[in-house]
Amino acid sequence: MAATSGNLQIRRCLPEDCADIFALDRTLWGNWSYGSPFTRQLTDMGHPVFVARDVSGALAGYCIGLTQADCVTGYILDVTTHPHYRRQGAAAGLVSAVVEDFRNRNMKAVNAAIDGKNEASKRLFAGLGFWEAKQMKNYYETGDLHCLFRLEL
Repeated sequence: MAATSGNLQIRRCLPEDCADIFALDRTLWGNWSYGSPFTRQLTDMGHPVFVARDVSGALAGYCIGLTQADCVTGYILDVTTHPHYRRQGAAAGLVSAVVEDFRNRNMKAVNAAIDGKNEASKRLFAGLGFWEAKQMKNYYETGDLHCLFRLEL
């Protein structure tokens, strides 16, 4: 499955994409980044991992989806966009691709935990039909706030 969003191609992650994902993740998240083997393992296991690349092949972003323990709810673990490609539809296209993948797997809903201070991400998910189901204090660290956004499929 490949789609376009503006000048970006959105498609399922291939093993050769993992090094670029790791490099972008490490640049943006430092010690919070995922290791390259993690993305490769998720891809190999068939989880919905999608990338967005521009016409030159440069990585614009990626989105990782997982299945929650109930086996009927998808979870968007991460959506990351390179700063150069923000506000160009990459994140919306990536999240939409993962949601469509979950829909094709007959999931009933999709959840995403979003940093409570990240207004752009909250607007992105709300614009795609997600709603804020609850707030979660101390989600990663003491004092932080995350919002659980949910989309019924």
